[in-house]
Amino acid sequence: MTREQEKELITEELKKLARPEVNIDIVDGTVPSPISSKLGGKPVVPAGFKWPTFQIKWLDYEGEEINRPLSFLAQINLEEVKQYDKENLLPATGILSFFYCFEYNNEGGFLDGPDSHDCLRVFYFEDTSSLSVADYPERLSEDYVVDEKVMKFKPVTSFPSWDDFNVPGIRDDNNVYSECQEELGYPYELSRVKLLGYPRLIQGQLGPEAELYSRGEDFEDFYKYTEEQKKELDIKANDWRLLFEIDQDTFDDKFFLGDCADLYCMIREEDLKNRRFDQCLALSQDY
Repeated sequence: MTREQEKELITEELKKLARPEVNIDIVDGTVPSPISSKLGGKPVVPAGFKWPTFQIKWLDYEGEEINRPLSFLAQINLEEVKQYDKENLLPATGILSFFYCFEYNNEGGFLDGPDSHDCLRVFYFEDTSSLSVADYPERLSEDYVVDEKVMKFKPVTSFPSWDDFNVPGIRDDNNVYSECQEELGYPYELSRVKLLGYPRLIQGQLGPEAELYSRGEDFEDFYKYTEEQKKELDIKANDWRLLFEIDQDTFDDKFFLGDCADLYCMIREEDLKNRRFDQCLALSQDY
């Protein structure tokens, strides 16, 4: 097969796999209103909201259990993105609010097993009229407050990364693959902050890892799996979708996710359909 024939085959397959993505540019500026989509700052929450926390066990000394407040990461006003959600996967109204424990990464934590759920919390607030701005909890250090910035949305067509592309007869040539993506309108230079679509992978597929961690297991457990158990895990891995992705560069050097890392918020399709955003998992990859 010539290079041009290979490109033609890849392009046709990519067209079949295309998914709508809401790409997000993070820019400096004034957030229009408290319920607007934004990175960081202070969230809007309903009355009685309890700020989520996470216990970083290896930082707790002499048996003292200390729950760290999560950082408020971002909020998405779903009315602002509904015109770009061509698959109607998200609710048409309300707010998605993301909290994450940056202290976990800054102190050397690696997302693994149960921690991939506990250090991320995603809330869905359906009625925006009842929300008010929350103050930071007393124990949230300024070091872990995310600076407030504006989000600007644009629709793009998303394609799977090379590790998610399984077509027989194609050589392992990521350069040809990237060319095909760019020619279809998905350049490498696009923002790595996004809703939906495919994750921009760095090290490999996320689905198997998400399924494994959702069971409260890690790779030590995986190595004990029988071949039948591994096949079953691969099948279940297909149930997972990207909800939200954000990269290290978004935060400059204030937080450390990893070397040129991306943070992925993953959710099962069934949970997304039924608005069970509390079932999201955080995964990360770096170079």
